[in-house]
Amino acid sequence: MEQNLANFIKYCLGYVKLTRERTVAAQQKYSVELPKEHFGLIGLLNGDTDGSTGELINLETFYSYDPKEVPKAKKDQYEKEKELANKIEDIYNKYRNDQFTKQIVFNFGYFEIEIPIEANGDTIDLENEETEEVAPVKTKIDRYPLFALPVRIEKEKSKGGMDKYFIYAVDPEIQVNIGMLESILGEDLYFQLLEGMGKYEMDGRLSLPITDLEIFKEIWHEIKSKLRLKEANFDEKSFSLEEIKIALSPKANYFLAEDLAKLAQLPEEELAKTALTSWADDEGLNIEGDTPHEKELYFPFLYDKYQLSTLSILGNKAAIIQGPPGTGKSETISNILCHLAATGNRVLFVSQKAQALKVVKDKLKKLDVKYLYGYLPNPNSAQIGEGYPKSWTHFLF
Repeated sequence: MEQNLANFIKYCLGYVKLTRERTVAAQQKYSVELPKEHFGLIGLLNGDTDGSTGELINLETFYSYDPKEVPKAKKDQYEKEKELANKIEDIYNKYRNDQFTKQIVFNFGYFEIEIPIEANGDTIDLENEETEEVAPVKTKIDRYPLFALPVRIEKEKSKGGMDKYFIYAVDPEIQVNIGMLESILGEDLYFQLLEGMGKYEMDGRLSLPITDLEIFKEIWHEIKSKLRLKEANFDEKSFSLEEIKIALSPKANYFLAEDLAKLAQLPEEELAKTALTSWADDEGLNIEGDTPHEKELYFPFLYDKYQLSTLSILGNKAAIIQGPPGTGKSETISNILCHLAATGNRVLFVSQKAQALKVVKDKLKKLDVKYLYGYLPNPNSAQIGEGYPKSWTHFLF
């Protein structure tokens, strides 16, 4: 069974890497470039340090004139900005019509490298009049966004009633897209690079607000140091922070591949001790208990019958509870944690995303119950906001 689980993890890792590449390719269909004269990268990344959490897409001429009032001298600029506005509107509407399977991604820091590819062919040695088999070298040029940030587009009306487009970050973490480099770097160098990116993330250097763009150049230099060891050609012009695009993309978990890669390195006996065995074995997954009577229930926050029913499956070695945004997942988690703690259980609450911990922590804090929970230190975690010591990423009840 353990061997099946290890193989399954490797299969999932390969599948996620494959779909990630397709996700990047899929963005090309609904993608629009934002020239630097129309959008400021640092304005979006600095969060609310400038007093505004959203950054305006500056289409000054398009915003300023009604179609019949555009001066001849500004007609060409108006038409260019109108074309850009139409592309932005298209992404905006397509996302609103399919928010559960699509996301808007803000891509920046595009890089380009030349990769030698060998292909069999024939050449003729005219001097010796002999034909010999050789392997002529071609080059493939790849271009990818190194950094990505999930965003939303909002329209806000100006005083004249004109809609203006703003971009807001919906996740405080900058995502580093290095999956396409694995085939170039090889496993050892790629995992070194992954480890390095993990340190940036854990130190909070890839968390908004970011007021200095040097961090992105630093990461590019770290990638270059690995690429120099391989057959990849590039120069200083191969990377640009000025190239910015927004794209409609399938929703994807950018951290899943890294997690699976780490799991794939675990010995089989270690995998057997985890809840991951539920992937290969159904034992202990079909337990359904009774929900407590109201007098035995410790749910301090509002709930409905569906949220209450989550208690009936907690006896399983693993359970998945899911729901779209706004359905009360954080409130349900808070209720479950309180109920388990009140009935004599010790609970460890963890999350890959620090923001999820903060949301639940803020809810529990409103109860004003002393010693309800305590933090466990993790020296590698990022600071996640006011009221948290720098080194807490989970807490114990």
